[in-house]
Amino acid sequence: MAADTDPVGGDAYETVDVDRDGYVGRITLDRPEAMNTFSTELAVDLDDALHDLDERDDIRAVVVDGAGDAFSAGIDVSEHGEYDTKAEYEAWVARMEDPFHTLAEMATPVIAAAHGHAAANGLGLVAACDLAVAAEGTMFGATAPKVGLFCMGPSVPLMETLTRKRCLEMVLTGDLIDAETALEWGIVNRVRPQGEHVEGAVELAETIASKSPAAVQLGKRAYYEMEDMPYHEALDYSNEQFAGLCTTADANEGIEAFLSGSRSRPTSGRASERAIARRLGDVTVQKPPESGPQAGSTAIDGVRGRRGPSGRCRNGGLGTRDAQLIQSERGQTDGGIAARNPSTA
Repeated sequence: MAADTDPVGGDAYETVDVDRDGYVGRITLDRPEAMNTFSTELAVDLDDALHDLDERDDIRAVVVDGAGDAFSAGIDVSEHGEYDTKAEYEAWVARMEDPFHTLAEMATPVIAAAHGHAAANGLGLVAACDLAVAAEGTMFGATAPKVGLFCMGPSVPLMETLTRKRCLEMVLTGDLIDAETALEWGIVNRVRPQGEHVEGAVELAETIASKSPAAVQLGKRAYYEMEDMPYHEALDYSNEQFAGLCTTADANEGIEAFLSGSRSRPTSGRASERAIARRLGDVTVQKPPESGPQAGSTAIDGVRGRRGPSGRCRNGGLGTRDAQLIQSERGQTDGGIAARNPSTA
């Protein structure tokens, strides 16, 4: 890895440590005394750290690992007694799952490096990451039924990872599986000797970071958008996104280098999704309403996103700050942009 290493975030986080080495960011869950269980503070810190790294031009891949003897043993159920009503519990658990939304919506690829135990929400975190590496001896389980609960949140990324029968076996029984079984089932990509799981994850991250950031970042976003689309709609969407990628400097440089036999690789800065969208000519950004059920959200191409702490919309959309930049660059001041179909503004 490159020698350009520095801490990220300073004292901004209490329960995670954030560092950068070259183009690879690293988030370490740091509640070892509690097996890195998700307290409210850890969930918020992790979500904020993911957003912050995704905003940085010098981060092209992120590794998430855990301090101490475990990756994460789930949600800190000691917080259960702090709430009484269903609404309070729903708000509590929603905060725990915010990082799962962010992992699917951020452009930067994220790799889990698991060891010890990855249970309940810890298992969900592994499944929600784009890739995962486990140390030999790591145990994985949807263990909530053992304490009278159920891994409903972790079930969602697990559904995207496992067959129905295997997913249901994990969430209904609460039984643990070992790293080799997790590899066979597709929960993790690689198993490394004990103590080498972070190194294995960093190797994957460095491989990704060596590729065109424009291609990787736009490609990841497109993958998650296409995943649940009908077949023909996904193909049409892929064509649109590929066409946008063809307009980037990275594509021009990479293809020119390939055709000339050069070993050089495109290494431009962060992919500008706004610029790509403008070239495609079909961005629609609508001013969010001041009140009502959609207040605080921004519509892009008919899709609404929840605005995260960084000001951008989660679910792959553009935040208010991005919309303002587009408006400024196009000289628009009417609070809405309709590049292809003015009637939608």
